[in-house]
Amino acid sequence: MSFKDPFLKFLGHGNYAECREKYFQLHRKINLKYGYLAPSLYHPYIIPQKEFLLLKEQTEKLSIILSKIAPLYLKNSEVADFFDFPENLHKWISFDPGYSCSAPISRYDGFWNGETFKFCEFNTDGTSGLKDITVLDEAFLQTQIGKEVSAHYKVERFNLPESILNTLITVYAEYGGNKKPNIAITDYTERGTNDEFLYLKDFFISIGYPTEICDLRKFKLKKDGLWCGNFKIDLVYRRAVTDDILEFEKDSQVFIEACRCRAVCVVGPLRSQIVHSKLTFPFLASTLAKKYFTKQENEFIRNHIPWTKRLIDIEHLIPEIIGNKNEYFLKPHNSYATDGVICGADMPEGDWARSIEKIMDLKNNPYLVQKKIDIPKHNFAVDEKGRLKEFYVKLDPYVFGNRLCGFYTRISNRNIIALNHQGMLLPCFTASKSQV
Repeated sequence: MSFKDPFLKFLGHGNYAECREKYFQLHRKINLKYGYLAPSLYHPYIIPQKEFLLLKEQTEKLSIILSKIAPLYLKNSEVADFFDFPENLHKWISFDPGYSCSAPISRYDGFWNGETFKFCEFNTDGTSGLKDITVLDEAFLQTQIGKEVSAHYKVERFNLPESILNTLITVYAEYGGNKKPNIAITDYTERGTNDEFLYLKDFFISIGYPTEICDLRKFKLKKDGLWCGNFKIDLVYRRAVTDDILEFEKDSQVFIEACRCRAVCVVGPLRSQIVHSKLTFPFLASTLAKKYFTKQENEFIRNHIPWTKRLIDIEHLIPEIIGNKNEYFLKPHNSYATDGVICGADMPEGDWARSIEKIMDLKNNPYLVQKKIDIPKHNFAVDEKGRLKEFYVKLDPYVFGNRLCGFYTRISNRNIIALNHQGMLLPCFTASKSQV
């Protein structure tokens, strides 16, 4: 944060330890119902209103830029050739979903220094995490200190479940839906984040939308539309990632056919994989892409997207990359939960060089090299005495229908900031009162 953290003055309160314990009790109580407890700290990340407006402007400007990529892919063979997707995926991307937005539910991962957001990943395919954030926000605001922080700084929270439901219904209306839809949250049972699905199912039902959690392999396509058992589906909230659909393609033919013939409204469409692919980063930086974007858009890309190339395209730069390992990440084109990501700063020189050599020997080399972004650091309270420890901070905006709707805020003492790398999740708010 670019201002003094307003929560620090509350660490000396006599009831701090009691509030901290209540936070974790509420956290456990809410999560036990759904079966997962995300690691966290009793310390919110608070964004002052001035910074939030900058964040909103930059994030939504990027969203407009990214929204142009799918139409470019569909209309220009040279763009499709750049991504070089397998033939079956290329065919699925061509399916018209019946609405205009190619990635209606997204999360952009990156780093905020108080003035400029640097984006390092685009999650537009099976975007997750909103249940955990909602639970943390609720737990913090129910503590006494949380109430005092909220009142004193005019804290505002984000309602991610409501935002995602509004997005689903807006897309369904554009698709041509004219009634209250039956909603299916869909994934493969063994792959899904089932705790979040249960949470969203309960929320959707509480608002009056019949909802079921359905395995894609259980769908039946009938004359009157798509069914899962005895549940007639009007709207599919697709959480199954495209890579899993490719893996289970043989058993997913009913769903694929339903997408092809528009038997049901599917949010999001299979073409969301285009922007989700990390190949979007070298595409945006390519001479090919420059001609499709305005001067202002290209300038924005230069300022907010890190240098990223396909490793096989820059063999002449391999010695420089090996010799400056602290400046680079290696990332597979498609991966989830940081699977396969390698940070040069975390490796001995010999291991870094050997990793690159192995990657270069791979057939159809799937790796990118990306310049490391300077990661912001901030102090957070780690125990009942309010003692502080410095962590790296990753602030990831949720973007639904090209609109900023909230944040997935992670911290870690590692360069790779993820829950499966000993990272933690924080509640996140905006503060209308900017003076602290």
